[in-house]
Amino acid sequence: MGEGDPVKPRLDSHHSNKDFWTWAIFFTTKDNSLNKAHVQYLESRLHQLAKDAKQSRLDNLQSPSPPTLTEAEQADMEGFLQDMLPIFPLVGLSVLETPEPRKAERTLLCIEAKGIKATGYEDSKGFVVKAGVRLRGRS
Repeated sequence: MGEGDPVKPRLDSHHSNKDFWTWAIFFTTKDNSLNKAHVQYLESRLHQLAKDAKQSRLDNLQSPSPPTLTEAEQADMEGFLQDMLPIFPLVGLSVLETPEPRKAERTLLCIEAKGIKATGYEDSKGFVVKAGVRLRGRS
């Protein structure tokens, strides 16, 4: 997560310096109503959501501090955030979603063959493989 104004130089810089990047998402407004403090607030909130969801490893270990905004500005940015969040899963980004609580009635599926041992279950987001998988390396 980060900010860039303009966006293209920031993306170019990350593309050449950060080889783990494979794609990016950015947002803007139709009327340039976001200022630097608004963007910093959104970055801070998105970082916190990603940290709380525990769906990805965050390279920036320090959480960005939210800037001081008026109550009205915070409400506006929370509204902007609520407009952003439903778009992420549509483009394949689910790292901000908190996993569903574990259900006891899930059917566990297991495989143990040819040096592979894994257990998992079906979930609304796909197939989840539980921790502790053993795989055999290629010869």
